[in-house]
Amino acid sequence: MTTLEGAFIREQGIEFAIIVKPHVLRNTTEANEMIASLRLRFGRPVVLMAQDGRGTPTWYGRKDLSRFMSGVPLGAIPWKQITLHCPGATRRADRQQGERHERRQEHSRSGRREPHQHP
Repeated sequence: MTTLEGAFIREQGIEFAIIVKPHVLRNTTEANEMIASLRLRFGRPVVLMAQDGRGTPTWYGRKDLSRFMSGVPLGAIPWKQITLHCPGATRRADRQQGERHERRQEHSRSGRREPHQHP
């Protein structure tokens, strides 16, 4: 699971997500990959936001949405914690658990015992 700070906005018939990701804005390739990934996850456009040391926001994403958000006071945004469940991580954990189970079965057939490991 991953938790992000963000908001879901509906303005003038457009629904979009804002996600706070300061480190991502330093690398446009990474920022674009994150936007594409979250757009698929949320089913709506995504704008990334970071703040400088004085609290001034920088918006990155669709130009029209970034421009719109630059005029919105940060206190007017309905911020919340957004939890993402990572299906890839779940599949990986399930596969690892299955592999441990198979090893235990192999060891029991050969008469050897494998110490129990917690995932």
